[in-house]
This record gives sequence, structure tokens and C-alpha cells, in this order.
Amino acid sequence: MLTKRTPGRPLAAALLVAAQVAVAQPLGRPGLWETSARNPELDQARAAMQERMAAMTPAQRAQMQALMNSRGVGVTPSGAVRVCVTPEMARGEMPAAMPEGCKGSTQAKGRTLAFRYSCPGGNEGHGEFVYAEDGRSYTGWTDVVAQGRTTHIEHSGKWLAADCGNLEPPRRAR
Repeated sequence: MLTKRTPGRPLAAALLVAAQVAVAQPLGRPGLWETSARNPELDQARAAMQERMAAMTPAQRAQMQALMNSRGVGVTPSGAVRVCVTPEMARGEMPAAMPEGCKGSTQAKGRTLAFRYSCPGGNEGHGEFVYAEDGRSYTGWTDVVAQGRTTHIEHSGKWLAADCGNLEPPRRAR
């Protein structure tokens, strides 16, 4: 059986990189952040993930959520990503966790954060986030090249609380 190859997985990885870069910088605040991204392909991948999660038994779903939480990723029922930011990450002393083999850089100017990253296999991206004056929200964009195609993603994020609850911070980049 042949399956159609979609850029969903590289785009999902790009979304996680962008979410972690956005909130783990000197412009953000420590604590629990909720980020969302708008793009038709990501919406499709998010819907497929929600279908797979819904088909799991409650025990399997709880196990999957615990695994994601232990890796610094929480996903809401609507598909928004939650990230726990430590004080060190918020001060820019600890880089955001990146998928294995990926490298990235950031540059902050005023309330604007520009970033660029590249991963093995030719997947790369760059973008920009602009933070509110109080550091509790941001909007931004990322242009991602995955599987030879460029995709534009619009982002937004908001700080939810100082306490991350059971969500662990992302693991430190190696």
C-alpha cells in the first residue's frame, strides 16, 4: 500500500523548535506558556494527531501525555502547545531544546527576536517574534523549508502562569 508523503512531521518539529525558541529567550517570562501556530498543513497534522489520541484507551492516552510532558511538551485539546520555561531559559542562559542534530541562533533587538535554525536533511527555517511590552505575549512568523517546500507559519503565544504544574521544562540542547 502506498501512502502519500506529507511534510507534517518536519513541520511539527519546526513548530516545536519555534515555540521553544520564542518562549525561552530574555524577552519572555519564566513559567507556563501556551503557543499556537496557524498553517493549513499544521492544522491537518494536528487533526490527525488528535484522532490518534482519541482512538487510544484512557491508559494509553495518559501514558502518551506523561511522556510528552516529561519531554517538555504539553498539547491542549485544541492543539496548542504548552512549554515550561525555567528562569535560566527566560534569561537566555540555557538554549531552547532542539531536535537532535539541529543548530540554531537568535538575535534580540528591542522587543523583537529573530531566529534561524537548520536540521539534518535540509530542513531549516527562520522567523521573527515580537513581544508585548509586559513580556506576557508575542506574535510572529516562521518560514520553514521542509522536504524542498517552503511553508509560512503564523505564531502567537501567551504566558499562563508562573507555575508549570506537571509539565517539565524542555531538555537542554546538546
